[in-house]
Formats: sequence, structure tokens, C-alpha cells
Amino acid sequence: MAKRESDNESIKSVVSRFIKSHGFSDKFNEYQIVEAFSKLMGKVIMKKINNAYMHNNTLYLEFNSASLRNELSMEKTKLIKLLNEGAGSEIITNIIFK
Repeated sequence: MAKRESDNESIKSVVSRFIKSHGFSDKFNEYQIVEAFSKLMGKVIMKKINNAYMHNNTLYLEFNSASLRNELSMEKTKLIKLLNEGAGSEIITNIIFK
């Protein structure tokens, strides 16, 4: 029986290479940002957000609470910085609060 050669490669690197080679990197980055935002805000605040999505490096947040929208809009630059740090690269350039 022939011996199998071992090319040890982490699952993370294999998945990352697959995502890049099949053109899914933009959508994957968008998904990571929205997930990072929901983890950063927590369940209670996410209940007051109707929709969170990304388009052209802009995070769109639709609120059902005007007071929360105003509070977060005052921390816009801090949120962008935190989310980009969590993603590991400069993905978000703007946040639109609706």
C-alpha cells in the first residue's frame, strides 16, 4: 500500500483560499461585518434594529428606535474603527443610520 504524503494545511487557510478563488470574498467580508456588529451590540440592541446589511463598503442600519439611532450616530467613527479592527482590514468606510 502506498504511503500518503502529508501536506498539513490548516482548515482556515483552505477555506480562505476557497473563498478567494471562487469570488466570495466580498460577500464573506460583508457577512463578517454584520455578524461582528450584532456581537458588539448584543441581543437587546439588535432587537431594536430592523435590518443590517452592507453595500459598497457601507453598513446600513435600519432602526425602529429613534433614540438608539441618534445615540449610535454620535459614535459613528468609533463603530467603524471597532468593526474594521474586528474584521482585520479596512472594510467599512461609512455607516448609514435609517
